[in-house]
Amino acid sequence: MSDSQLSSIIIVGAGPSGLLLALLLAGLSPRPDITILDAAPTLNEAPRATHYGSPAIQLFRKAGILEEIRRDGYMPEKICWRKLNGERICGYDRSLLHDGGLDGDGLTVYWVGRLCALLEREVKKRTGVEVQWGHKVTSLKSGLDPRDTSASLEVEGPGGKMTTYTADYI
Repeated sequence: MSDSQLSSIIIVGAGPSGLLLALLLAGLSPRPDITILDAAPTLNEAPRATHYGSPAIQLFRKAGILEEIRRDGYMPEKICWRKLNGERICGYDRSLLHDGGLDGDGLTVYWVGRLCALLEREVKKRTGVEVQWGHKVTSLKSGLDPRDTSASLEVEGPGGKMTTYTADYI
């Protein structure tokens, strides 16, 4: 099935990958209905940080969120990783890249919790995208056989209520 034929998509997990995927898929034309299912009761905004390299930066740019990430995060000029005894393992010197400053794809440090909040905010702006918290996927009912025309999941929702979700793609 080609992307243009997808009318419904289910994404399991509302972490940074699931939310970014939903944001990018919301740009398809025609836009499919997208449902994100997550077992957690709310978004995880824990203040942990991470480093995003060139592949992630390119996706952030495509999703239209790079400017905010660069504004609130930072691009280290030089960093290195060391063993506990202080011995250098490897390093990174951005000044050697000559990638045009903040417009380049250089390593960027940004808080994962803040990224999740940014992605959720952007996803909520898109019609046809729904995030359902407290919905735990318990089994895949169909969709593994190449002859299947859709896929379905068994989901435990709030209060233990079991529901079957079906989509063109999961």
